[in-house]
Amino acid sequence: MSFNSQITSTEIERLLNYSEYFQNVESQNNNHNMNEMISEFYNELSNTEFLLVFDWIGWLKENEVFRNLDNDIEEFIKKADLETLRKLMTAYIRGDRFNEGLFLKAVSSGKVGIILRRLKEINE
Repeated sequence: MSFNSQITSTEIERLLNYSEYFQNVESQNNNHNMNEMISEFYNELSNTEFLLVFDWIGWLKENEVFRNLDNDIEEFIKKADLETLRKLMTAYIRGDRFNEGLFLKAVSSGKVGIILRRLKEINE
């Protein structure tokens, strides 16, 4: 995995297979199913090389709006390019190592769903 790694439309489609699930997270009642789906998605992020190797902490400092999961970032995501989406998802995944539960909060707050919605628009 490298900063310049390319991701194909086919690989993006593999991630978009999870889009419907992450659009309806609030309606998911089964915690086991939710954890399983998140785990599968996490693995797919790695398998497709969607995640990037870069200074994600420095990037978050430069892009302050994305640092706090309570911020409404939907308008920023609607304008985001593929690289920004990849960096943001990487920051959520890497940040979870230091702040357990961060990725789950990104999922439950709808942030991952918003990212996938924008990813679908870019991929069309």
